[in-house]
Amino acid sequence: MTTGFSQTDIRHCCQLLEEVGLTYTPFVILGGPGEDRDTIEESINFSHSINPSAIFNFIGVRILPNTGMEDFARREGIFKCGRY
Repeated sequence: MTTGFSQTDIRHCCQLLEEVGLTYTPFVILGGPGEDRDTIEESINFSHSINPSAIFNFIGVRILPNTGMEDFARREGIFKCGRY
């Protein structure tokens, strides 16, 4: 599942914040549907390549009913039965 923006977009935003002297704290969600060891490692490595004041890491996501995330999880077979 994609977020709609790339690491290049995020890096550019971080650079702009740093240029004007603002601190920032990204929220990094690891282990969402469709993610694997390689994408998690990529996210961690990216986090080490920027200069935030802190990083909030979350593992896993809550899948709420009637959302795009639920649709994705059902298409990918994450839910094996009718409801969770």
